[in-house]
Amino acid sequence: MIPGVQNTRAGARVRSLLAAALAVAAGLSSACDSDSRRLPTEASPASAATAASDPAVERMPIIRIPRRRTGGPTPTPTLPGPRPTATPAPTSTLGPTATPGPTSPPPPTPTPTVPAPTPTRTAPAPTATPTVSATIAIRLRGINWQWDFFGPGKSGGPNITLKRGQPYRIEFFNDGPEDSSFHTFSGIAALALSAVSVAPGESVMMSFTPAQTGTFPYACTNSSCGVGHDNMEGTVTVVP
Repeated sequence: MIPGVQNTRAGARVRSLLAAALAVAAGLSSACDSDSRRLPTEASPASAATAASDPAVERMPIIRIPRRRTGGPTPTPTLPGPRPTATPAPTSTLGPTATPGPTSPPPPTPTPTVPAPTPTRTAPAPTATPTVSATIAIRLRGINWQWDFFGPGKSGGPNITLKRGQPYRIEFFNDGPEDSSFHTFSGIAALALSAVSVAPGESVMMSFTPAQTGTFPYACTNSSCGVGHDNMEGTVTVVP
């Protein structure tokens, strides 16, 4: 092989490599051109004719650089996979039912204070008032020389029985003749009977109510009434 021709081929190859490197470094701006645009490394028809006519010129090898789109790496074709199944949106569910907390007990209702009942003063039962009996009338007669009681159930004699608490009205009278002496009743202090003197034909009234039981004596205190004066004595007995 002719040395000159060999050097020409080597120079052409070097130039082609440099051109390719420059094209890659420049971002392959010419890759975006139309498919009809040829790379600088391709031989034009004129060059091809020259090379064919000149046997000393060897055809420069053509290096094709795949086209790239500016702006990023060549996208890797993705095989169509199965269409993703649409996941249904989660159905909104109600949240957990709020459990009511412990209900606070209602405040205690104040219990009305019932006032203590006022003690009712019971009126004491009325004391039974003893029925006042009707006054009983009795008479005591003085004559020469004796005393006689007259009254209910009694007709003469110097002694008499009365009831305690029973009202009495006693009449002292002198039933002797006008020329006889007067007689004096001594009285009984325990029965509230006072002493009294009664002249012949006269009478004296006195009321009393025996308050105590017992036998109470009485007598004539006028010693000048006659020889039988000592016989003018008697008793009053009070029973319940």
